Amino acid sequence: MRWLWGLLCLLLVVVYLLASHQWEVENWVRRLGEGPAAAWSLPYGSRDDGVVAVGGAVVVATKEGLVGVRRSSGEELWRRQAPESSSLTVAGSLVVLRERGRGAIEVVDPASGVTRWSAPRGSLLITRDAVYVADCCQVVKRGIADGRVLWRWAGAEAEFPLSFVGGHAPYAPDVGGYLPVKVHGSWALLDTATGAALAGRWKDYDWYAFAVGRGVAVTDNRPPDGDPRCTVRVHLPGGRATEVFTGRHDDGRCTKLFARAYDVLGAGGRIAVSTQDGRVQLFDLATGRAVWTDASPGVPIDGDGRTLLVGTSPERGPVRLLDLATGRVIFSVPGLTVSETSVSGGLVAVNGEDNGWPTVFVHRIADGKQVAHIRGRLVGLGEDWVAVDRAWLDSVEFIPVPPPGGGDRGLNP
Repeated sequence: MRWLWGLLCLLLVVVYLLASHQWEVENWVRRLGEGPAAAWSLPYGSRDDGVVAVGGAVVVATKEGLVGVRRSSGEELWRRQAPESSSLTVAGSLVVLRERGRGAIEVVDPASGVTRWSAPRGSLLITRDAVYVADCCQVVKRGIADGRVLWRWAGAEAEFPLSFVGGHAPYAPDVGGYLPVKVHGSWALLDTATGAALAGRWKDYDWYAFAVGRGVAVTDNRPPDGDPRCTVRVHLPGGRATEVFTGRHDDGRCTKLFARAYDVLGAGGRIAVSTQDGRVQLFDLATGRAVWTDASPGVPIDGDGRTLLVGTSPERGPVRLLDLATGRVIFSVPGLTVSETSVSGGLVAVNGEDNGWPTVFVHRIADGKQVAHIRGRLVGLGEDWVAVDRAWLDSVEFIPVPPPGGGDRGLNP
């Protein structure tokens, strides 16, 4: 019996030491990172791009489903089940929940968690004010607020573009006055107000298509055989073709994409591309000419329609933020290993590393100041807030960022 008591005592000592060690590690990790204090935290993790703020509510996508909380306090308002494979998109004042791929959608009120309306799986395009549905032989535009059918365009089976200029998940793009749709290997252009098709068709090259005025610019991002320059052939609306270029990965391979995940950075008919010698350029699809070319090497990696984030390559820094209209350098951050980024209009956040720890570096665009570096993983960013997942603590923190002169606070807890 004596050996049993000894074993029990040893077990208690081990449990005590482990608990003490865990408390010390958690306490140490919580104290790491500088910047504004969290307004609140939630006791569960979030998925990538899993935190969005709409009005007075914040919606968090977890592995189990969706949780809605009050933005000011973190008080839980509602929760509901959702597939782990689903994604969130902010469309106006509503949130769209969609199963991955061509899955079904539900349009959800962020304040109550109630489904306003839903649509079955299929070819869907979610925009700020509408959902476009392509099924069988028609394209249908439905209002985002109530799902009401606004118009139908009867034609052959149609497909939507890969991306839109300025589109950036998880926020739905604004497609403007005209929508390109692919039908039988060519692009048609629909008036988004009426659904009427404009005259003309434009050949498809299995890459990007952009509405430019009352025409379509189409790209072929596959460099010709034997071409080492990462060439992109741009077919302009008037029939003229020209060349731009994409960047390269660290191993020298052409990215073939204008930015990450099929995003197209820019505004209106102007897009961020690369030059043959590896510099960032703003290219006007209407004129077929460069608006400006950056003086330093780099590739476009993120942006918000007003600014453009540039890295040495898609995988690493240093990172520079440029004014989209002029190409002027707003600020630069040397020595970052870039894994994920986000630009919100008010803030720039970069997932990097600090002493081996995953760290979110947050800069304020207005003054270029680094306002926080926070241990964790970026899961959401707004004009004046950042959300960080601290996986080792199994929590999500919502951190407001004050404007310049608004009282930057001390250490993150």
